[in-house]
Amino acid sequence: LPQWTLRQAIEGLARNDVQGISVWREKLHEFGVAEAARLLADNAMSVSGLCFAGMITSPNSSEAAKAIDDVRRAIDEAAAIKARCLVFVAGGVDPHDKNLEATRARALDGVAELIPHARSAGVRIGLEPLHPMICANRSVLSTVGLANDWCDALGAEDVVGIAVDTYAVWWDPDLEAQVARAGARICAFH
Repeated sequence: LPQWTLRQAIEGLARNDVQGISVWREKLHEFGVAEAARLLADNAMSVSGLCFAGMITSPNSSEAAKAIDDVRRAIDEAAAIKARCLVFVAGGVDPHDKNLEATRARALDGVAELIPHARSAGVRIGLEPLHPMICANRSVLSTVGLANDWCDALGAEDVVGIAVDTYAVWWDPDLEAQVARAGARICAFH
């Protein structure tokens, strides 16, 4: 809940015998990673995921490198709180570039670059497709089918999966078939 701090959310859920949580990154930063890890462990709280990191599609090499470094930090944060995955949002099409295919290729290359770090941290990257209406500014990964294609291309099933958010993918006429295709790749469901 946006009005709760992370401490209030963890304690409120624990009071009501809810033993799982997905943590928003900005709430984690407000509270502190080490303190959150301690409080989660003290309350035997399972962390389904850390939401979110990504936005790695800039054609500017300096901006892209900063974004990749931020995702590495998010992977470390996810590992520290024992999150089962880090929800990954690719990033949108750069307004100066406007090349969707090149942007998708940069995003896929960026995920490939992150695989060794995620593997060493023991954190799965959950590729989250978002509605195509926000492709320009939020995510060029817009369908579960495309997320499956990226998983196929990356060949890293142990470390790359798919985060399915029904709010973002409900519209897709191929959703049922692509969710079936994803199977065990699904590492988060919202």
